[in-house]
Amino acid sequence: MKELSRKTFWTIFSILSAFLLVSIVILYFQNYRREEEGIRRNLHGMQERKEPPEEMPLSTMRIMNYEVYTVELSDGSITRIVSHGETQAGFDCEKVAKKILKTSSPGQLFLGNLLITEISYEYLSEQNLVIVHHADIREKLRQLLFYSIVCLVVLELLMVALSKVITGWITRPAKEAFIKQREFIADASHELKTPLAVIMASADELTDTPYADHIRYEAERMSTLIAELLDLSKLEEGVMLGTYQEENLSKIVERGCLALEGMAFEQGVRMDTNIEENLMFSCAKSEMEKLLSTLLDNAILHSYTGTCVVTTLQRQKGNLVLSVVNEGDPIAAGEEERIFERFYRADKSRNRAGNRYGLGLAIARRIVENHGGKIRAWSENGKTTFQVIF
Repeated sequence: MKELSRKTFWTIFSILSAFLLVSIVILYFQNYRREEEGIRRNLHGMQERKEPPEEMPLSTMRIMNYEVYTVELSDGSITRIVSHGETQAGFDCEKVAKKILKTSSPGQLFLGNLLITEISYEYLSEQNLVIVHHADIREKLRQLLFYSIVCLVVLELLMVALSKVITGWITRPAKEAFIKQREFIADASHELKTPLAVIMASADELTDTPYADHIRYEAERMSTLIAELLDLSKLEEGVMLGTYQEENLSKIVERGCLALEGMAFEQGVRMDTNIEENLMFSCAKSEMEKLLSTLLDNAILHSYTGTCVVTTLQRQKGNLVLSVVNEGDPIAAGEEERIFERFYRADKSRNRAGNRYGLGLAIARRIVENHGGKIRAWSENGKTTFQVIF
């Protein structure tokens, strides 16, 4: 349920954020293009005028937050500079014109990045050069960019709150259904325990016959299923199966491997370990033991005869990494995540024969997640690896 809520939240937040970002970028780009087009029109307008620069009425020019200068040339030298509008203090048009004449050629148009440069020009001919000084526009666009970013950050925070509200509204029916399903499983399991106990006790009183053995066998299978259902229900509710305290995880893993060596021997499988000593971890000991037994039991069950199951526990980059590797039938492509789902069994016939119901790995994943870790599985080069990172 948490995964559903998380995915729903990030989907909604991403859509709203993308819409907001695109809107702000479009608005800013429109402002930028409007200023750029204003400068371009004035540069071209100067070229289209036929009368001398000083006779050009200012009312006919599209001048906004910048100054326009016409530089008259003769044999590559400046003969006169005409300013159209108010001249900004500190701007040396003659110095700028000389630099342009050294680096440019007639017919060249330069419109720089308005956020960076403060000069645009058009080298009309060998007799005329038009310079636009737009330092004010640069500052205006920079301020607009700053306020756009501030606005984006503030609105993103509002989007987070809005996304949470929408997520809660969308996932409410699913949450209610999930809670009811979980309560039903827990209640049904509890209700089945009493009649099951009566059946098992009655079966023990019967004489040893094939029918009595069959009753006991099926009752034990049902008891295992009920126990796993109850454990999974508690774990999904966040209820601890044990007390959290600082434990020596190295010893827990080592003892767990020793406990299953007999089972491995019966399956014709060897076991090997690579355990770093004295790795401490705050956990519920009973849950760690259940996690390890589930992973090792699964590895032994799916190993080829004569192969080896390798259990490794090490500290890597500040994390505790537990891995169980076996050689056997690989996990089918696309099922790496599905194997951790409740009641999912990749090999149905083998799991049914071994009294397995597809709950073990689901319980293992819930234990890992309740301890703030991650679990994953993959097959490569004939080996299957289950890795847990705390």
